[in-house]
Amino acid sequence: MSDGKASKVDGTLLSVSSGRDNNLLLVRLLAAIAVVYGHSYGTTGATWSEPFLRATGLGSADTAVNVFFVISGFLVSKSYLSRDLKSFVWARIIRIFPALWTSTLSLVIIVGLFFSPLGAAQFFGLRSTQSYLIHNLSMIPLVGAQTALPMAFANSKIDDFNISLWTLPYEIEMYVLLVALGLVGALRRPALIALLTASAGVLYVAGDFFPHAAIGKIPSRFIYFFFMGTTMFLFRARISVSSSWFLVACTLLSLLLLLPKNDATSHFILGATLPYIIIWLCFVPTGAIRAFNELGDYSYGTYILACPIQMYLALNAHFEHTAFYFFAALAIVLPLAAISWHAIEKPALKLKLR
Repeated sequence: MSDGKASKVDGTLLSVSSGRDNNLLLVRLLAAIAVVYGHSYGTTGATWSEPFLRATGLGSADTAVNVFFVISGFLVSKSYLSRDLKSFVWARIIRIFPALWTSTLSLVIIVGLFFSPLGAAQFFGLRSTQSYLIHNLSMIPLVGAQTALPMAFANSKIDDFNISLWTLPYEIEMYVLLVALGLVGALRRPALIALLTASAGVLYVAGDFFPHAAIGKIPSRFIYFFFMGTTMFLFRARISVSSSWFLVACTLLSLLLLLPKNDATSHFILGATLPYIIIWLCFVPTGAIRAFNELGDYSYGTYILACPIQMYLALNAHFEHTAFYFFAALAIVLPLAAISWHAIEKPALKLKLR
């Protein structure tokens, strides 16, 4: 290669991911917006009319969640291998819980005081409300989140309140699994992690063929995408980030637009292409796009705050076009996500140094 810029683009993943100047914040925010987009159909009962789902057989919200797990697998593995265990656990806690605690408590209090058909004392006294708080303030792995908050809205026909939270315990479970693998020395054997990842991928796709295997489909899905991120981090010195391979991956992914809609085919193609595409987008494109980093990380706030807003709009706005619920929710949640980042998340991250 004739110049340094070309070498950086068409070099290895190690060469482009070593610094802090990247597109991670932008890609994660776009993924969070994709979740809002998908939920704008789901919360209005129009799930199967979502264009992305009809075109590819994959929901935009589910696909965006996979994006989060790939990025998390890459970054969290890097964090684990560069810290002692105590510092790693502390870093995970202050990244997840301050904003989660604030949003969970704030939403429940606001709903109880202003939106529930029950009196505030009666609403807060419900076992379901107390259970919602206990589950979502702790996010205990294997116990799971509680997405339902009965009697939150006066004219609600369903109990779901914050559907997005269901993935957070799985995220924490991936951290626990990563630590367990690290403690037994498996992270020093990248080939072993790659084998674990491939095995999870097989189980993920197998759930589409064999009904009795479907019980392991959700955990195997998250293990696959998270540890694909881990695998790419461990092999970063050997992984080419050439534009040619990126175009190949995008071309293969575009086959979903042409092939008959089939869960197994869709999940196989997505699993084979999405991790590379996302990591490439996170680290390779440069230039003016990097200026986005000056704004901050609004993805987490968008993810954990949007759904209750969408639920309220769906129950009370009565608009025919789903696009309204998408753009209206974004107009409300993005400023709240910015407040969450600057007032809660960013100050909390400074505690990493303590």
